[in-house]
Amino acid sequence: MSGIFLHLNKSFLSAIAGWVAGAIAFGVSMPVGDGEPLRAWPGYAFIGAVYSAPAILVVWFAVLRPVYARLPVGSALWHPFLCTICGCAAGVIFYYLFVRFGLRFPDYVATSAGHLCVGATVGVVTSMTARWLKRWEAKHG
Repeated sequence: MSGIFLHLNKSFLSAIAGWVAGAIAFGVSMPVGDGEPLRAWPGYAFIGAVYSAPAILVVWFAVLRPVYARLPVGSALWHPFLCTICGCAAGVIFYYLFVRFGLRFPDYVATSAGHLCVGATVGVVTSMTARWLKRWEAKHG
């Protein structure tokens, strides 16, 4: 039973790391795209964090938790290059789906460079944090 909670906690930490990085990336990129002064970034980051929290929980529960628990540490998908590429692609895809269909933004908004960069940031930070935690778990038991 404790092994399940260990996987839950570590996969949840990686989801939280991606969520925080995404909120910061959203906070920095959206004011610039909206023509607002950059000093408005904390408000944008807060809005991004609040709106994305439910989506992060769903992705963590449906995707990240099973992948972290079932993918062995020796898998090629934990290699830094593949992990980064897969995380980036998954982040962009999930973020696009969330913005386009969850928030119902028009397609031109969901595919804007700012939004795609936020999705990539979330995916890369989440996957690399999970990779680091998986390697640490294998090394330290």
